[in-house]
Parts: sequence; C-alpha cells; structure tokens
Amino acid sequence: MNQAIHFPDLKHWDDERQSVCFPALMSGTRVEFQVSAG
Repeated sequence: MNQAIHFPDLKHWDDERQSVCFPALMSGTRVEFQVSAG
C-alpha cells in the first residue's frame, strides 16, 4: 500500500483550541492536523 500521508508518533494537547494536534508529512510537505471532540 502506498501512503501519501505519513503520521509520526508526535502529538500535543492545545489548551486554547481544546484539541490534540499532530504533524504529518503529505507529499513531502509538513502539515499540522487537529482533532477535537466538538
């Protein structure tokens, strides 16, 4: 399987946004993802 997005095991909690943030590599470009409950 060829994945275009790679997720490392790095994450942190953002109190201001109330979300978990983590970096990813998408076609060689670093992007930041955020996941929240609401």
